[in-house]
Amino acid sequence: MKLHHVIRLLVGSTAIYLALAMSHGCGGSDPGLYPSGGSGGAGGNHGATASAGKGGASSTGSVMNPVPDANANESGSRIKAKYYVGSDGSRQWAGWYDSQRKEDCYYQYASDEAFRCMPSVGYASTGYFSDAACTKEFAVRANTCALAEAKYVVRVTTAASQCVPGKVQWFQTAGKLTGVTSFYYKNGTTCSASPIITSYEFYAIGPEIPPTEFVAATTTIE
Repeated sequence: MKLHHVIRLLVGSTAIYLALAMSHGCGGSDPGLYPSGGSGGAGGNHGATASAGKGGASSTGSVMNPVPDANANESGSRIKAKYYVGSDGSRQWAGWYDSQRKEDCYYQYASDEAFRCMPSVGYASTGYFSDAACTKEFAVRANTCALAEAKYVVRVTTAASQCVPGKVQWFQTAGKLTGVTSFYYKNGTTCSASPIITSYEFYAIGPEIPPTEFVAATTTIE
């Protein structure tokens, strides 16, 4: 092969590499995974998530490293990264697992204003009442998938806004309630009745779980 052909090939290969590098480095993000099996009412989605560990839930490349680290979601001593592992050896990040509490979790804005990895399944929501004056609060969950009984009750202490995520508070359940024929919710200052649906489950609210029971995360830039 003549020298000028070799030079042309090298220049062309370099241009293709740089084009791929820049296209891979333009801010792709990992799709967020949100809770399943929660309430059909308030609290089904509790605001923004936060990343933990190197790279968090997304990572971008650079010209020198156009393909980001495939293992950017790193396990910690307690919070472990979950992956879908294909039979062909492929891997995709599938969320976080709290190895101490033995349950899936995702980062939410807690009542102490820290992002913490809190349960993503198995909860009912507050904001509902057993009496027409809206004074006797209990928790409600729409269970359409024959899930196990809820372990937790979640309360949104402040609603999410454009600038601030909603803060959430967690409680143990204090038993499943049976024989509930009507329940109510507050609409402003008005206590309004809600129709009973056969898939609804009702729970008494137990003691609060301190937010420090859940692993906190901070945002880092690398």
